[in-house]
Amino acid sequence: MSTISLATVPSSTIVTRDSSAYISLHIKLLERLKPYLDNILEKPVHVEVIAENLLKDQYTMYLIYLVNQEVLKLPEDLLLKILRSLYIIVDIFKEAGVNVEEALDIFIEHETWKLKQIFKNYGKFAGMIFDFFTKYPEDANRYAIVYMSVFLLLLATNMTNELDKLKAIGEELNRLSEELETYTLTFMLAMDESFERESNIVATAKTPEELRRVLEID
Repeated sequence: MSTISLATVPSSTIVTRDSSAYISLHIKLLERLKPYLDNILEKPVHVEVIAENLLKDQYTMYLIYLVNQEVLKLPEDLLLKILRSLYIIVDIFKEAGVNVEEALDIFIEHETWKLKQIFKNYGKFAGMIFDFFTKYPEDANRYAIVYMSVFLLLLATNMTNELDKLKAIGEELNRLSEELETYTLTFMLAMDESFERESNIVATAKTPEELRRVLEID
């Protein structure tokens, strides 16, 4: 199963619908994800290895794809509200002694931008993602790992009330979010510029601040 489908849909917005078939699919996915989430709760610092293993799990990736296809049938404004509802976990993490508000800002910006492209500019967006995965497989693989890691960390948040585990999860969210922001900016550039220029920028700009400076983004 290609990770391209993962990169083009907002995996955080997994919600239930009225259809019993859909709910069954949703439950089946959560059952498949549970071992991965249990491993993250045990060792949040290993999240990237866990995410990489999940990306190789073809059946679970197929379930993620199916659920996301159903999610994308929901109205865009509802999906954006669901994304913004993630901010409710900020206070939970603050109780654990870690501030994840900026990490959530980055993730929500990433997902919001992708949603807008999917709903309003899908052909060009899909072509950009396809080019990214075929022309720059190492960067694409890294993006998939970072993205899936953040996704799993957010899901794992719902599985524990233990402050030490929440703190460890929050620290990983903060660490990975900076790298995710770099990909957000890279994708924005790639929608308008050649991949030759993008490749040079990715090679030289290792932080979001450097990338914003190169792109002259405020």
